[in-house]
Amino acid sequence: MNIGNLDVIIDLRGKLPGAEDYTTRQLDAIRYLVVHHTGVPHDTPAAGIARYHAEVLGWPGIGYHFVIHHGGRIEYVGDILQVRYNVSRRNHEVIGVSLTGDFTRHPPGDAQLQAAKDLLANLQLALGSFIPIAGHREIALPAFATSCPGDSFLIGPRWKERVIQT
Repeated sequence: MNIGNLDVIIDLRGKLPGAEDYTTRQLDAIRYLVVHHTGVPHDTPAAGIARYHAEVLGWPGIGYHFVIHHGGRIEYVGDILQVRYNVSRRNHEVIGVSLTGDFTRHPPGDAQLQAAKDLLANLQLALGSFIPIAGHREIALPAFATSCPGDSFLIGPRWKERVIQT
């Protein structure tokens, strides 16, 4: 699967638990690339995330578009033309990129950060324009405030700068 110049993405679309009946949108509706973390310390498989989103939260399937694992493996888990559930009341305008792990106190490792940086830059290339990159908490509406993708995204080691340098 190719996204921009990045050709190492594993395509899992349609292969994960859930009905996957999300609504669709036009590419020009996308306003943000949003970074998330799974909030659990281990490297959760995409199927586990999808099962949780579908069976526990009652969503149509995995809420993200991409999942990036500890070792840097990138998985394309939901079509970018689908309005996935990852930023409440703003899903229609975001592409959700989730890094597996809990980054409340510590940033992701180098391989995961490099993969996130590469993916985000190549999404901008593929979409043909600069689309702002934000952490979930930065664009969440006040009624849906969150600490995602963890305090280390903006405070302390501040890994945000490492992923937005495109």
